[in-house]
Amino acid sequence: MTTAPTAQSLVGRCVLVAGGTGAVGEGVVRQLLEAGATVVVPGRNEAALERLSEVLGTPKTLLTMPADIGDDERAHWLRGEIMSVCGGLDAAVASLGGWIEGHDLDHLPIDTWRTVLDNNLTSHWIAARTFAPMVRERSGTYLMLNGGAALGPAPKAGAMSIAAGAQRMLAQVLDAENDGLRVHSLVLDTPILTRARPEGRPSWPSAEEVGRAVVALLRGDAKRSPELELRVRNRAQLHALAQPPA
Repeated sequence: MTTAPTAQSLVGRCVLVAGGTGAVGEGVVRQLLEAGATVVVPGRNEAALERLSEVLGTPKTLLTMPADIGDDERAHWLRGEIMSVCGGLDAAVASLGGWIEGHDLDHLPIDTWRTVLDNNLTSHWIAARTFAPMVRERSGTYLMLNGGAALGPAPKAGAMSIAAGAQRMLAQVLDAENDGLRVHSLVLDTPILTRARPEGRPSWPSAEEVGRAVVALLRGDAKRSPELELRVRNRAQLHALAQPPA
């Protein structure tokens, strides 16, 4: 049985981070752990899961589980594992997908099209239909991370814009169909600084700063938390989002 979280932390909460081994997902996982949450990170690459654990100092509250979140059967297996370990989910963060570019739509190979949709849309759909009901049972938050391609066409990466735009609609449908579930779509219309890309413009937020905003949204004390879609274009906007209301 979980304990009641304090106002300043996520102690006692079990949070799934789908895509937690990614560059941005790593920062989200780190901040959730620092806030006291038990964090479940699935991944199809066991070496990446081991590397994440090592980078974060092998914390006891990090539960890595080999599972392909884009596979329906493995996702349901993961659901059972989470139930046995945590008894349910208080929140879920979907930071799924990867960037693919290089072709106009009329020259895009069909296999590349399918890969983009599988990684950036179908995986989100499987995750949502598998884990959102668990989060709804605890009146928690389901948070989807999206990128700037969702807001306009990206030349030479049109499939990415199409998938990201559809992901925005997925969040809206998820919100409309689930009373008692708080849904957010955090659209990061800015490059993100990560371990692999530690330097950039002063206006670019870091993965850890994204993680702090995620923590605020999951606690329900972010300044704009009632809104479904939250757009961030720079570090200042991300900091403002993470501030508690006055």
